[in-house]
Amino acid sequence: MITGDVWKKVNDDYLPHKGVRKAVIAYVSKKSKLLRKGDFLICDASLQSIKYGKTAAAALEYYFKKGVKIFSLENLHSKFIFTDSQLVIGSANLSDNSAKKLTESAVLITKKDELSNAQAFFYNLIKEAIEVDRDYLNKIFEIEVVSNQTKEGKSSKAREIEFGKSIWVVGVTPLSDRIYYNELDEIEEAKHRISEIHDIDEDDISFIRFTGKKKIREQSKIGDLVIEISSNKKKNKSVLREASPILEVEQQSNCTRIYIDSRELREVSFSKFTSELEKTPVRKFSKSSLRLITEDELFYVNEILTKNTAANKA
Repeated sequence: MITGDVWKKVNDDYLPHKGVRKAVIAYVSKKSKLLRKGDFLICDASLQSIKYGKTAAAALEYYFKKGVKIFSLENLHSKFIFTDSQLVIGSANLSDNSAKKLTESAVLITKKDELSNAQAFFYNLIKEAIEVDRDYLNKIFEIEVVSNQTKEGKSSKAREIEFGKSIWVVGVTPLSDRIYYNELDEIEEAKHRISEIHDIDEDDISFIRFTGKKKIREQSKIGDLVIEISSNKKKNKSVLREASPILEVEQQSNCTRIYIDSRELREVSFSKFTSELEKTPVRKFSKSSLRLITEDELFYVNEILTKNTAANKA
């Protein structure tokens, strides 16, 4: 999930800087580095949109001079951009209002079928669109723009949230009764809050508590995934549970509590898992692991879980 100044982040952190970008963004009034020579832009540069300041002639001329191929399609409301390998779909227009004030979001997609659909949709849009050439730009520059500014309002804090995309492997043992009951009120309050936000039963929300100088305390974010290796106090019985999303990271002065969605998680005995893991290129896990893994490594973990879940049902 991408939030905040969506198109700046897309340009800086997500899309490759080589290759052609094809953008479909309804309203364009901001000059940015998102589009370059040889890229394509379809927007709503109709006379009506220019008149009411939704799309700006000056912004279009800026991209035109850079060598962007621009097309106008009236009543367009889509917002997406793609390359040969990546697709970003979101809510933001290419405007200062979207960049600085509105609460926008977007998602990055790499699935080939979705990329194919985006290409097909783009192709059909461009067949209907009008090319914005020098004559068209001269025409819209003559239009008197009617101010369409909205009242200043309070921006949502949520627009600046940085969602995680890390995958953590965490070995855990039960908390001592003393620590658990000392912190029980805080834990129950957090579970109640998370339950209402996510519509998850409080009993299906679990937490992991960290102390000391562990990078997970500083680096974990909402949206990260956690693979839990859960052991009893003697560590003579352990299970590995499938990756589950972090719902909240609660920072305290003496600890960090990470709350996860624990509904219907598949699990496998840790001894069985380690024997299966040896057949893969994934580095060995331990009962006290605390490290990051890649999406490729997660694939092998899920394969082992799927195999053993199917075997248990048979």
